[in-house]
Amino acid sequence: MTNTFDRIEAVNPGVNAIVALRSRQDCIDQARALDQSGTVSVLMGLPIAIKDLAETKGLLTSFGSSLFAQKCA
Repeated sequence: MTNTFDRIEAVNPGVNAIVALRSRQDCIDQARALDQSGTVSVLMGLPIAIKDLAETKGLLTSFGSSLFAQKCA
């Protein structure tokens, strides 16, 4: 997670690909909890960015438009 967030911080200001982002610590805590849970999944450990066209609870979803920039699902 640390490497993922470092890369987002380095690249995103120039490309603006990540519109909404959970906090670094929340993601690290969730990853750590999954690691310790014994859960096994094919996608486990793969950071995934949700496209801004899919409504997400608790995250800004703007549908790529400034008209919706303040809407939080």
